[in-house]
Amino acid sequence: EAADAVKCGHEIQRDLHKDFPEANVVFRIGISADQPVTQDGTFFANAIKLAQRLSDAAHDNRTLISALATKLCRESIPSSGQLRYLNEAEENFLTHLLDFTEQNLSDNQYSIDHLCKDLGVSRPQLYRKITTLTGRAPNNFLRDLRMEKAVNLLRRKSGNISQVALEVGFSNPSYFSKCFA
Repeated sequence: EAADAVKCGHEIQRDLHKDFPEANVVFRIGISADQPVTQDGTFFANAIKLAQRLSDAAHDNRTLISALATKLCRESIPSSGQLRYLNEAEENFLTHLLDFTEQNLSDNQYSIDHLCKDLGVSRPQLYRKITTLTGRAPNNFLRDLRMEKAVNLLRRKSGNISQVALEVGFSNPSYFSKCFA
């Protein structure tokens, strides 16, 4: 049940912070729901992908919950400052935001102005929406996505520092290293 998933995620965050306060552990959780079998026959592929994307978008120590999961647990929604229940419009906005950022992550010329144009919103609207949904300013959100992809590439040993920097949209490896630290 969706409400159980939300409660479980919240309890994990709470208990780890309570039991290990000195550990400085950061959680970002995405919870979604969808049809069990997709058109191509895979199990829960759409739900897993959306949950991962919501996790990528969530602010530190927060949980983003998809619109469908929100609807499924309406009667028993736990309330907390760490939980952000999305409506359909917010989920659609985040989906488009992540689509455009993922497509353009390696382009070091891709800026907030480009993102505004792609999404069809003004800078103030973009700032307001991204800050409300992710807890981060658009520039920080874009930088964090780039750095997360860089960490994944480095873990997989998909190139040296300069190659990874270019892959995630940094033309200057020394600036990349500064951001990475």
